[in-house]
Amino acid sequence: MTQKKGWDDLVFSAIETLANAPSKLKDPKESVSQAIDWVKSLREDIQTKISEEIPARLSQIDWDAMSKKMADYIAENYEAKIEMKVSLVPRKKKGDESPTTGS
Repeated sequence: MTQKKGWDDLVFSAIETLANAPSKLKDPKESVSQAIDWVKSLREDIQTKISEEIPARLSQIDWDAMSKKMADYIAENYEAKIEMKVSLVPRKKKGDESPTTGS
């Protein structure tokens, strides 16, 4: 069974890899290749961690309680101001269309 990395483990492994990098440098071409592989791996780990953690945290939110708190806050701190303008414009009748002048 594999255990998913936590944020602390992820950061620690990144720092550890950076700290050990100078001792592994032999061939410059090899070190660049290793660095690219490490960055890709780190990016995948971070993307995986984010894609797991965001849904988990969002599922813990009590949306009903939060919406009630927001409604209470708005009701206590704001007044509703409603402005409205209504205009009645006569409809054009089918027979009343004015002829257009041609040139």
